[in-house]
Amino acid sequence: MKTILKKVKNGVIAFLLIALVIAFCSCTLEGNTDVNDINVSTAMTRTTETQATTSINAELGVLYKSLSDYFIEEENDIRSFDLTSMNLHATLASDEAINEVMLTLIPSFNPEDYSIYKTGNNEAGDKFLVQYRLKVGEYRTTHGYQVSYENNRAKAIHEYGVSRILPSASDIDKLPVVTEEIKQAAYQQGREDVYAQNKNFVVKEQSGEAMLDLDTNECYYQVMTVYTTSAESPFKGAIGTKYMIPNVNQ
Repeated sequence: MKTILKKVKNGVIAFLLIALVIAFCSCTLEGNTDVNDINVSTAMTRTTETQATTSINAELGVLYKSLSDYFIEEENDIRSFDLTSMNLHATLASDEAINEVMLTLIPSFNPEDYSIYKTGNNEAGDKFLVQYRLKVGEYRTTHGYQVSYENNRAKAIHEYGVSRILPSASDIDKLPVVTEEIKQAAYQQGREDVYAQNKNFVVKEQSGEAMLDLDTNECYYQVMTVYTTSAESPFKGAIGTKYMIPNVNQ
């Protein structure tokens, strides 16, 4: 158990921070921009995309109720559970098998309540991560789960944002609509942030997603702008931009 704990502590927090940045690139760039050579960058495969909902069926802490015997630790608002003894199997290509694993862990789990991302970590495809981000209306939130697989076998699950409070149905109804004007303003701000670094930088790709911070109730459109230092340069950098959206629930 000590060995498992060390592996979890060394890996999960760092990955979640990286995943936040990578996930921005999984969203399709909507609308037209004034940069001719912008292409959509897809760093992850989104497996679930549903219409906005006006209720939340998720329950914070439900994982601990069903997996208390497998609990490892809680640190930095993340609860970790060891799944190796449960012998749960799935493949990167099978959404049905992946969802069945979650239903085994959380019988009330509804994949339509989440944005789901899959990331392969090796050429064989049997080592991968599945991330679930709770959706509130058209916003992706800071609460969710991450399941790690090795040899197509579930190794661990991590629940993050465990201390947060989910908004009520009335709060969800009051969330601001993310208009095309907001998206384009956010993309424009992203480009300006790049040019503020160096006016000769060349914007290559942009992607974005509406976010809701459950700690602060802040709504914002998060944009990731990928650039090169010149038109000929192979070097790429990236800048994240948080474009705030006024929220009456704050």
